[in-house]
Amino acid sequence: MNRVPPPSCPPPENVFSSIAEESESPVQKKLKIDEEDGDSVVSDTSSEDSLVFSDEVNDTSSPIRPTYSQYDSDEDFCPYYPQKMDKAVWEKYYQQVKESEGFDITDYPGQCAMTTVYPMPFYLNDPKNVDMMTDYAGKALGQYNDEKGTNYEVNDILTVNGGGCRDFIFYITFSVKTRDDKDDIFQAKVVKDLRYRLQFPLVRPKPKKGSNLQ
Repeated sequence: MNRVPPPSCPPPENVFSSIAEESESPVQKKLKIDEEDGDSVVSDTSSEDSLVFSDEVNDTSSPIRPTYSQYDSDEDFCPYYPQKMDKAVWEKYYQQVKESEGFDITDYPGQCAMTTVYPMPFYLNDPKNVDMMTDYAGKALGQYNDEKGTNYEVNDILTVNGGGCRDFIFYITFSVKTRDDKDDIFQAKVVKDLRYRLQFPLVRPKPKKGSNLQ
């Protein structure tokens, strides 16, 4: 069976770091306590207490990843913190990423190299991030207005998902004001490269349920 290696860049550690801290194994907690006391401890742990990750590189240009049936073992699905792997959650996650193209994720299996798109539920708690996402959404919407001959304006940032590896990708869902002063929902995929240049490969009204994605 050909194994597909995970991408080399994991999601930002600060997104779900609190979950990882709460999920530490007893061995990890003991090591941390011993290190804080100034004692150097070397322990031989079994394979169940340690996680090994591959550093192989894979194409991360698409948010769609293979399903779990293409991997050899449950260890390929272990997040960065110890927990029991739930294949049903992984199936839902991949389906939601595929159907929404990364914008709507309600079942998230946890921080892992294979989760190429992930929610950022606390990102908009910082007003500076809200201002930055409003600016990015406004630039994306300006591109849409130029192409479609419309005059939409960004009203409110609703959700932000993250992804990518070398280039960071924002999946922004936001409301806009229409000419008749009604709200509509838009989505913008914003790619930010290492030089902080922005690209907007996807800007669209949020598809209705059951409709084909545009």
